[in-house]
Amino acid sequence: MRTNFKRMGIVVALGVVLFSVGCKKKQAEPTADTGTTVERELETVESLSNKAREEQERKFKEEETRIAAEKAQREEQARLAREADSLLRVSQLQRQQAIADSLAAVERERLAAIERERLAQIEAERRQRLEEEKRKAEEALRQEQACNCKAKTFKVQSAHSWAEFRMPAAKKGQIIKIKGGAYNKYVFPKCNRVWWNDLIFSCDPKACAWVKVQGNWDADALCHGSAGSSPYLKVGTR
Repeated sequence: MRTNFKRMGIVVALGVVLFSVGCKKKQAEPTADTGTTVERELETVESLSNKAREEQERKFKEEETRIAAEKAQREEQARLAREADSLLRVSQLQRQQAIADSLAAVERERLAAIERERLAQIEAERRQRLEEEKRKAEEALRQEQACNCKAKTFKVQSAHSWAEFRMPAAKKGQIIKIKGGAYNKYVFPKCNRVWWNDLIFSCDPKACAWVKVQGNWDADALCHGSAGSSPYLKVGTR
């Protein structure tokens, strides 16, 4: 619409100019031949009209070229804007993905650190428990070894005979039993006997030593009895 207005304005201005030129020439040559003057004026008007039309067409073409160039430029700018917007969206998505990956990596590392700490604590507790059990076992062993009973001999004797109850080295709580018996040595004018009834000896865990917990022994002038065959019993004369 604006282009049509411009074209009409150019035509009107051209007509005014041609009219003004014709009037001036007519006033300047009043004595010339009317036919010749009119013919020349027509030629002049036609020539000017052609030039004006050519000028107008040139301007139209320039205007169309300018409009086409502006349109192409706007389209190119729109295309570049779309590409820039697309690249921006891609960049934003990539940045968001990178942030998400970074946060995921941080979270994985945090969870891994928590798991490492938990495992380290479990391992520390296990080692502490093992050390405690080892310490208790060593202490129990020391107590057991410290409370082991050393070898000990219990003895009964008469004027000419004796009997020994020989307890070996043993762990606490061990018990040894010896059946009752007697051993005699005759020396004129009488017997010299030692005797014992059923005996029980124990490695006392409190005293850490052998103690007699049952039975008794003594010496007399009787002449009968047998010593038996206990490995912990020894008899003899004196």
